[in-house]
Amino acid sequence: MSTLDLDKIRADERCQPRTTFDTDLVAQYAEAMANGDTFPPVKVFFDGVDHFLADGFHRYHAAASLGLADIAVDISEGTLRDAILYSCSANASHGWRRTNDDKRRAVLRLLNDPEWQRWSDREIARRCAVEAKMVGRLRPNHTVPEAQYEPRTFVHPKTGQETQMRTANIGARAVQDRPLSFERIPAAEDLPSPRQASAQGRENIESVNREAWAPGIWEITRLYRGLPAASDAGQRFPSLLLHTLDTEELIAISAWFASFSVEILNRKESADVPAK
Repeated sequence: MSTLDLDKIRADERCQPRTTFDTDLVAQYAEAMANGDTFPPVKVFFDGVDHFLADGFHRYHAAASLGLADIAVDISEGTLRDAILYSCSANASHGWRRTNDDKRRAVLRLLNDPEWQRWSDREIARRCAVEAKMVGRLRPNHTVPEAQYEPRTFVHPKTGQETQMRTANIGARAVQDRPLSFERIPAAEDLPSPRQASAQGRENIESVNREAWAPGIWEITRLYRGLPAASDAGQRFPSLLLHTLDTEELIAISAWFASFSVEILNRKESADVPAK
């Protein structure tokens, strides 16, 4: 079994397949390592310059927390993109099992990539070790227009002649390329006014047809109230978890909520609800 110095391994956040990094698990692994337990090697891709960690982030950080100089590795030739692609199915059958959010993160990582999103639902599902129907549910808002697909050339099995096949609709549902849409939010006139809602009582309010993701927005706003100032949070955020943060995703989230707040303000104005 080969080993590699920890300081030669790049734990790039783009290869982190988890939505949540478990510090307790790192502590458990570190204790086991200190007691002499042997762990499977971490998976690394080497492009001739850098060694990119693709699987084994908890093991890597456990070893680092103990001050170990090296760790057992399984090295393959490949680039950062190879490591990212490999990470999308990491832990599908071993280690700390993936949650549904972990699976969704893996699928979206491919659907948000200009090259990988052109693959069929079945191929993306295979690469992420999930069911194809999950990819189909997530694909509509994460695909490129059909015009951007290049035809694929193959040899026809009957004629032996080169033939071009368009791949735009293979495994995909209605292909779209549009910004986040609020079309499905009910119009103001379809909802009760604040006074009416108050009179109806909580039972009737709960019966109003809402989107399944709406409670998530309320939960995010509730959590936000307990956050410190952004600058303070940035300085205090645990360095052990830095690789778990996708900064581009954070910016996209803030842009989404900025657009969402404009829509809500417009809704409040049309419904004569005081804005705050």
